[in-house]
Amino acid sequence: MIRPRVGLLVPYVSFYETIVPLRGEKIAFAGAISEKLRSEFDIVDGGLITTEEEGRQAGKTFAGKNLDAVVVAPAVATFGALAWAALRELSLPVCLWQVQPDCRLQCDYDIAKLIRNSGSLGIQALANTLMREGHLFRVGFSCFEDPFPPKLKLTVESAAVWNALRRARLGRIGSPFEQMTDVALNASKWLGAPVTDIPSSEILHAYQAQSATSVAARETEIVQSHEIVELTEDELSRSARLSLALDVIVNEYQLDGGAFNCHGANCLQNPAIGVTACYAVSRHTSGGCPFSCTGDLPTAIAMKILQDLSGWVLYAELDFVDRERNLVLLANGGEGNFGAPTGPVVVAGNENFRGQCGRGASLRFEPFRGPATILSFTPRASDKCYRMIAAEGTLEASPPLQIGVFHAAFRFNRHSAVTAYEGWCEAGAVHHLALAPGHWVGHLEQFALQSGFELVVVGGSESCD
Repeated sequence: MIRPRVGLLVPYVSFYETIVPLRGEKIAFAGAISEKLRSEFDIVDGGLITTEEEGRQAGKTFAGKNLDAVVVAPAVATFGALAWAALRELSLPVCLWQVQPDCRLQCDYDIAKLIRNSGSLGIQALANTLMREGHLFRVGFSCFEDPFPPKLKLTVESAAVWNALRRARLGRIGSPFEQMTDVALNASKWLGAPVTDIPSSEILHAYQAQSATSVAARETEIVQSHEIVELTEDELSRSARLSLALDVIVNEYQLDGGAFNCHGANCLQNPAIGVTACYAVSRHTSGGCPFSCTGDLPTAIAMKILQDLSGWVLYAELDFVDRERNLVLLANGGEGNFGAPTGPVVVAGNENFRGQCGRGASLRFEPFRGPATILSFTPRASDKCYRMIAAEGTLEASPPLQIGVFHAAFRFNRHSAVTAYEGWCEAGAVHHLALAPGHWVGHLEQFALQSGFELVVVGGSESCD
């Protein structure tokens, strides 16, 4: 999970000080709120704001700090104009946090305690203002001793992932995979940073530019870290060189992820390279820079989303519906993530694809077990909008199979395998997908609101509302 950056506002008015002097207490309240949030987020603290001008100044500060969201925690019943002065120029989700000092009405509850606990009215005033202005917001309640409300934490985390995706530098490496219509994406219409299309000639140039010393060092690293099976020395050498070439491209273009089509003349049928890039893309995916295969930029985007939510991600596809066992088989072409296995990773010759110079290095491993989310991303309606298709379930060991590359069983929540498969296809999922540990539909629902993407959930979800 990437660490969000959040602006904090604690509105306060002196309007009630003739009834009960609370300023000192509420200054301490603002400091305590800031400390609570710092354990989970990077905070840009707007402090206690008491006038519209202070609100405007806080908004100007926030505007230059690349925030993901703003948290507003009124100290007492405040007027909507104070916080709105800070928020009106910001296109950021707002978390309205009612932090009530007391959680139970006592017999001595008097006008002083009413004012001390009156932040709830400030929340209502600002919520109405934000609703009128069409500004995205959520409300969370807690008592003073409680942590930040989970639903607001989810909103902030989702906002950070959306902000990161908009800034992400994505690359599409190699010529497109012909006739594979579902992996296409019109990069000129993409809402984020410009996509860099990198021709196969640059792959070849970077591949040939690697020194024998560098290649030998990468080979030694692979051999010392993994068991090697069904892979010749030449195939290992070519795979090591290709991984170094991808390092060069990623560094040169400062990529945060992308899609690499190593099929055809790009790599497999190029006599100078002649092997797959499975090890190369796995290495970068494991380092937090996720890559899909076949030039599938939509799935690279899905991978980036789940990478930033969960901490790591796998590239896969839904290959088989086992009706009797009520599960589906997830597998891939040899890609992996060194953070995913429950045991050692074996580097082996790719069992699916043989190029002009042999089989490239691919990964074999037993993946994680437990709660999991699968995600597909696709353009629709002539690239004018985008759809996410998500499902939560459980990743389990598959039945014994004669498959070496990544494979595992996925059991959908609350839906049969057949019904879920039909729903997955009817939603228009790409034939590749992103897989990550944990259940993330609650975050994806908020992400969809913030991004404007559609979200179709197949099966049940476990959100934090």
